[in-house]
Amino acid sequence: MVASLALVLAAGVASPALASARSVGQHTVMAGGGDKCDDHSRHGSSHVTVYGGHDKDHCRGATGATGPRGATGATGATGATGATGATGATGTGATGATGATGATGGPGPCSDIDAQQNNGAFELRAALTGGIVYAGLHDLRGTTDQPFLWTDLSNNADYPNGGNDPQGFPIGTPCGVSINGLTPGTGASNPIKIDTITTTGQVWETTCTVNLATPPADLTCDDPWVELNYQPEVGAVNGGRDITS
Repeated sequence: MVASLALVLAAGVASPALASARSVGQHTVMAGGGDKCDDHSRHGSSHVTVYGGHDKDHCRGATGATGPRGATGATGATGATGATGATGATGTGATGATGATGATGGPGPCSDIDAQQNNGAFELRAALTGGIVYAGLHDLRGTTDQPFLWTDLSNNADYPNGGNDPQGFPIGTPCGVSINGLTPGTGASNPIKIDTITTTGQVWETTCTVNLATPPADLTCDDPWVELNYQPEVGAVNGGRDITS
C-alpha cells in the first residue's frame, strides 16, 4: 500500500520548479515590451473572474470626464385650440331696490290756437307759441285771396308774464288761448275778445277791433290785459276767487 501511494504521487505531482514555471508562463508578457493588459486584450478573458455578474478585470482604465450638455432642441409647434367650453348657468342674484323718484321737471313750452269766422267778411285766429299770444285776421272780401295778418299782443300793458297779482298770487305765463266775437263786427262796439290761461291757472283777457274800411281788413289791439274776476278756484260753484278782496 505504501509503495502504491508513493507511485501515484510521483506520477501526478510535478516538481516545484515545473509548477513555478507554469505559473509564471501564464502571467508573463512576451519579450518586446508589451504589458500584461495588452496580452489580456489579445487572448481573451483568461484573467477575468466574474462574481455575481461584476467584471473584475483590473486592466480597465479610469472613467473619462462627462462631456458638455448638448444644445437645447427647437420649441415644438403650438397645439390646436381646444373646443369652447359650455356656457355657464345664468346668475340668479336678487333684484336691487328701486331708486327714489326724481324731482318733477318744469312745465314744457305751451302752444295753442283758436279760430272763429264772420259771415263771409273775415276769419279770426288767436295763437300762442313761445310764450307770446297773437291775434290774427284774414279778410275774405273780394276776388283776391288775402293773407292772414298777425298782431303780437305781448306788448299790451299788463301782459301776464310772471310776478304776482294784487292779492299776491303768482300769475305764471300764458299756456292756452281762445278768441271770441259774440256777434263779430267792426268798431269798438263789437270788440273781439282774446283770453289766455296761465301756467298757474289764472285767466286774463284783452280786446281788439276789426277795421274793414280799407282792404285788406286789419285789427286794432291796444287795450291792456286784465285779470278776470272771479278766477277759477277749486270747489267753486257759480263763483270763484274774488280778486278784489
